[in-house]
Amino acid sequence: MQVVAKKKFGQNFLKDEFYLSQIIESMPENKNTVLEIGPGLGDLTGKLLTKKAVIAVEVDSDLIENLESKFKDNLQNGSFRLLHADVLTVWDEALSLAPKVDIIANLPYYIATNIVLKAIRDERVENILVMVQREVAQKFCALPKSSDFGAISVICDAMCQRGIALELPPSAFEPAPKVFSSVLKLTKRQNPLVDKALLNGFENFLRHSFSAPRKTLIKNLSNAYDKGSLQAAFEKLTISLNSRPHELSTELFVKLFSELNHSIS
Repeated sequence: MQVVAKKKFGQNFLKDEFYLSQIIESMPENKNTVLEIGPGLGDLTGKLLTKKAVIAVEVDSDLIENLESKFKDNLQNGSFRLLHADVLTVWDEALSLAPKVDIIANLPYYIATNIVLKAIRDERVENILVMVQREVAQKFCALPKSSDFGAISVICDAMCQRGIALELPPSAFEPAPKVFSSVLKLTKRQNPLVDKALLNGFENFLRHSFSAPRKTLIKNLSNAYDKGSLQAAFEKLTISLNSRPHELSTELFVKLFSELNHSIS
C-alpha cells in the first residue's frame, strides 16, 4: 500500500538510516516504556522495539493498517501497543499503560510546543526526545540574554535538564520539509526548581513577565502585582528596576516568584 504524507497532519517521514540510528543512540538507558507519538511508517518504531516496549499513538487511519501488519508479532507478544487517536485525546489512557515512560516523537510544528509542555508537567514522563522544528528546540533550550529566551525556556529549565541531541537537514525526511529540524532532549530534574503544585501559578507569573519583552520586567509584572511588593522584592533580590525579562536567569525568576507569592499569601 502506497502511503502519501498528509499536509493536514504535518507529516514528514524520517527515512535516513544515519539519523534514525543517532536517535536510538541518544535514548536514555533505562527500562522505561517508550511512548512514540506519530510512528508514521514505523521506521523508528522498528528500531525502538529492538530495545524497549513501545506504546504508539497514530492519528492517521491510513497508517494504522500498515503498522498493524508490520508489527503483528510485537502486537501479539505485547511489546507493542498501538492506539488510533489524536494523542491529546488519549493522553491519560496511553500513559496509564506503563508506570514510567519516555516520549520519543517526530512532532509537527502545530502541536510540538503543546505536547512538550504537557509532557514536562506530567510526572509519569521521565525523558523527552522529540524531533521538532529547529526554532522550537532553540526556544526550549535558550539561555538568558538571547533573543529566543522566553517563558518556555524558563519553564523547561526549571523542570528539566535540556539540550539539543542532534540537528537534521530537510533531506533526512520524505517529503523534505522547508525547515531544519532538531532533536530536543529533556530529562526531568529529580529536584525541580519549582514545586509542581505551584507550576500553574509560576506559568501565569511568566506570562505576565514576558507579556511585553521590550518593556521592563517590573512594568510587565505591575499588571498583576502590587507595585510596592514588586519594588520590595526587586530590592531584596538586587534586581535592577530597569531589567528586561530576558536578562534574568531561571533561578532568579524562581526566587522572584517565591518572594511575590510570599508577599500576597
